[in-house]
Amino acid sequence: MNRTVKLLVNSGLIAIATLLVGMTIAKLFSASQVAQQMSISECYLAQYPPQVTSSQGKQIDQRLEAMGLSTIERSTNAVSPRQEEVATALTDYFNTLHTLESGPLPPLPVMVTEYLVRQENDLKQLQALLQTQPSWAFDAIAIVNPDNDSGNSPNYGSIMALHRHLLAQSILAYQTGDKSGQAAAFNAAVNLTRSMAANPNLTAHILVTVSARDDIAVARHTSLVLTPTDYGQPLITAAALDTHIWYIRSINAFRKQPLGALSGIGYQYILALPFTDLLLLTQTNEQKLHNSFYQQLTSASLCTVDGDTLPQSYALTPYAVPLRVFHHHVANALSMELNTLITEAQQTYRETGSWPTVLASKDSRVCSSATWHYRVAPDGISITFDGALPWLDQQDPPMPLSYTITSKEMGSSPDKLTQKKETALRKK
Repeated sequence: MNRTVKLLVNSGLIAIATLLVGMTIAKLFSASQVAQQMSISECYLAQYPPQVTSSQGKQIDQRLEAMGLSTIERSTNAVSPRQEEVATALTDYFNTLHTLESGPLPPLPVMVTEYLVRQENDLKQLQALLQTQPSWAFDAIAIVNPDNDSGNSPNYGSIMALHRHLLAQSILAYQTGDKSGQAAAFNAAVNLTRSMAANPNLTAHILVTVSARDDIAVARHTSLVLTPTDYGQPLITAAALDTHIWYIRSINAFRKQPLGALSGIGYQYILALPFTDLLLLTQTNEQKLHNSFYQQLTSASLCTVDGDTLPQSYALTPYAVPLRVFHHHVANALSMELNTLITEAQQTYRETGSWPTVLASKDSRVCSSATWHYRVAPDGISITFDGALPWLDQQDPPMPLSYTITSKEMGSSPDKLTQKKETALRKK
């Protein structure tokens, strides 16, 4: 009996010793992996020294404060009912604008027009400030501090509100025949979009997918030329940076308050306490997986990104970029490409009085497997995207990649009329 008890005790001690040795090895391995990845992430962040809001950006913020637009992202109690109504009317208007596959441009809602007239002086001053691109603060070191909730991020709500107000002002100028006012307001809005795209913050790049979509729609329906801009690579870069930021932040939060960091998974955190090293190792491995994925992405490869090509457990990680953001970017890039084709056809019509028989750039430069179908009819032309992107029909809001222009919309070509006059004079 005593021998049996001793055998059991010895076996138990051996098992416990084995477990402790195993846990020690796991702890050391985990600590080594975490330290290695933390070093990589910290070196990555060192490439992004803190940037402050430019003088231009500060003046814009002050003007937005005076207009009451700085409250747009805060409690709805701080926003006047009139501002809410105007914001809702603009949202509805742009949602309609995105779905148009031909002209004419619908008139702005009366309340929006009245608002723009009242705010004309303020918006003109903002246009002047936006002749070049402003910059806003970004501090990655502040963000990785778990006690910091903002990282000195700008008020994106007010910036997005201003962006739509400027586009609406451009549309109003277009509809009243004020070409210089139309271009000035539009260029100011585009500079705002590009300013956000220049900010390293991932939130800014996600919002760029919204503002760029609005820029593209307004340019298309008001015959403005919008210089093609690649917002895809900056989005990928911001996504990669974000994985490093939130990895360091989460590790810092755990080191500062382990129980608080684990409590986010619910009451099970008590059971997880003995395995915290393995949890940190799992998080480290996921960070490596996501970062490797972003490093392999390119603007062109975004066309084929879907659920099957995402890393394992991608959607389960809190700081992963939602798949729809990549899709929104590709849809925008294709929509911008459509604008370029429309401009090409319109330019030929203005110069010759006839539509081109073929387009110089039929193959898509955004998605290599896709092309554009161009058709000339007696009364105009149509350009339609011809490619297999299964997710395209699932865009919300929908992004139609088709446009029709009638010859009547173009009116009489000034160049063609001049040619006719010169021909008639030579005959005389």
